[in-house]
Amino acid sequence: MKKIISVVMFLGLLLAVAAAKAQVDFVFSNAQKPDSFAVAFQVKDALIRVTADVNGKATDFVLDNGCPYLVINTRYWKNGVQQDSAVEARGVGGEVNAGSVLIDSFNWHGLQKQQFKAIAADLPHLGDSVGGLMGLDVYKDYRVTFDFKSGNIFFTKGAAVIPIPDSAIAPVIIPFSFSGHMPVIDCMIEGKKMQMGIDCAASPNLIAANLLPGIKGISDLRNTILRGGGAPVSVAEGSIRELSVANITYRNMKFTFDNASLLQINQGRDVILDGLLGIPFLKEYKTVIDFPQHTIEVYADK
Repeated sequence: MKKIISVVMFLGLLLAVAAAKAQVDFVFSNAQKPDSFAVAFQVKDALIRVTADVNGKATDFVLDNGCPYLVINTRYWKNGVQQDSAVEARGVGGEVNAGSVLIDSFNWHGLQKQQFKAIAADLPHLGDSVGGLMGLDVYKDYRVTFDFKSGNIFFTKGAAVIPIPDSAIAPVIIPFSFSGHMPVIDCMIEGKKMQMGIDCAASPNLIAANLLPGIKGISDLRNTILRGGGAPVSVAEGSIRELSVANITYRNMKFTFDNASLLQINQGRDVILDGLLGIPFLKEYKTVIDFPQHTIEVYADK
């Protein structure tokens, strides 16, 4: 029986990869990595998009630390995709076709890798104009600064110079633990402790639907469609009046309420998540995720 690692990407695509295969083919541990680089980004269709050169062609990717690996979208990359028995995927709406593809060259502002296999999956929510998902393995060695004001994300590691945010106060330091590849922090909603994963591809944030009756401070509640791996799913959406992290209060952030996505996300986890904090959380203040040090820095005046 082959050993399987289960992971989740983009709110509902469950990806299983044979452990030995992932260690050899899909990881970036042997990539050439600069000490620092800056990436311009756009928020388009409520997702963070960045651009890398793949086989010499500028290719848009969704930045998604909730996805463990680089994943190529087969609707964009139509040639050379092969069936791969080591890769399996399904979404909240059903099975998802997945395999692998050979990449000749990858260059993301100096972060480079040549001649490797990447996971390939059918990602209908991205259409045919986005190359895929830029998963955590690509940048897990970096401290990542999200600066929505300037439209840049800064990646630094080791002794590299770290951009100094234009903040008049010291940051609030929030420790996190990893559950699988997902950073997890403690939050409070109306006096109740929640364990939330940090996923930069979640937009809006996500929380379990079974918690909805117990939260009084909700406004603009309505039905909406959740699009991720598999078919679209009808869910509730609304704004939660206050969510606290450490001594910082986030007000009126938008959340999707859905149990099915969280059941899938929580499969095989040692920590059961109550939800995900995504783009609404990261853009409220200038935020730094230091993946190697397991900390989040929030500059609450910016």
